[in-house]
Amino acid sequence: MLTTGIRSWLASSKESDESPQSAFSREDLAAAALMVECARVDRDHSEEEQGKIVAIIRERCSLDHETAECLVAVADRKNDEVWHDWLFTSTIKEAYDETERLKLIEHLWEIAAADGAIHDFEEKLVERIARELAVSDDAVSESRARVTDRMGLAEVHT
Repeated sequence: MLTTGIRSWLASSKESDESPQSAFSREDLAAAALMVECARVDRDHSEEEQGKIVAIIRERCSLDHETAECLVAVADRKNDEVWHDWLFTSTIKEAYDETERLKLIEHLWEIAAADGAIHDFEEKLVERIARELAVSDDAVSESRARVTDRMGLAEVHT
């Protein structure tokens, strides 16, 4: 089973030659790492945000719950290893078309809003990632409005 090897790697203190990240595509790992970064940026990585990331990953990657959790855990660890998200954004920019990049930005807004508010740090991060992915400011604003409307949030900055 895929998740057994991944769970063993996560439990170990050092990475082996057979890293579980190879079980996932670079694009899926990069997208998950950006989602983790979005949840962490306000220093309050809530259960709601974590649950939203796992749900999005399950849907995007057609994974079962346990495997999606493992991918998020690998992305979380990978996020700790990388000093800047450029590696993740460049991977996404190469692999995703414009529609897929915009969908990722919408997912980041969903994660940022999962705890009931989009905080300033989250907003700045999503906007910066969108610029790095060559997503227009108008598209970013529209995607944010769709998410806040869908989630019933007021457009308030915290």
